[in-house]
Amino acid sequence: MKCHKCGKADLVKDIEIFEYGQANLPYKVMLVGVPVKRCPACRERVVTIPDPDGLHRALCLHMVEGSRTLHPAEIRFLRKYLDKSAEEWAAVMGVDKKTLSRWENGRQKMGPVAERLLRLLVHQQLRPDAGSFSEEMFPKLRDERGGPPASVKLASSPRGWRQAA
Repeated sequence: MKCHKCGKADLVKDIEIFEYGQANLPYKVMLVGVPVKRCPACRERVVTIPDPDGLHRALCLHMVEGSRTLHPAEIRFLRKYLDKSAEEWAAVMGVDKKTLSRWENGRQKMGPVAERLLRLLVHQQLRPDAGSFSEEMFPKLRDERGGPPASVKLASSPRGWRQAA
């Protein structure tokens, strides 16, 4: 297959670590073992993300099963992953649409009760058969004001996306 940009060379297949920026999160999302085709002439790169929905699901689980305070961009990502409008999600959360907007834009900190509800609702959607998430996870939550991690690494496997070492 010739390069679509320069047309001079055949693309070379490779597997690499790829920085995934389409999630619009405040930290790097590093994908391990992603198929990439590279043009040796112009260095153009064509990346294939296996199971993008599974990747986004793994990111959501990473967020809600973590113990630090959610970042505003993560709150927005979780809502969008569940395919809810701001109006729908505000109604589910029992808040005004303006409050949800302030949480997602970082103009107002989400309170701990609302954050626990958000985590529970998202987790219930993603893992309806998982035991008692709230009893296991909620006591571990901390109010970390240090911000999100520098990066998160996820690897694709035959059973789906998982955290990479």
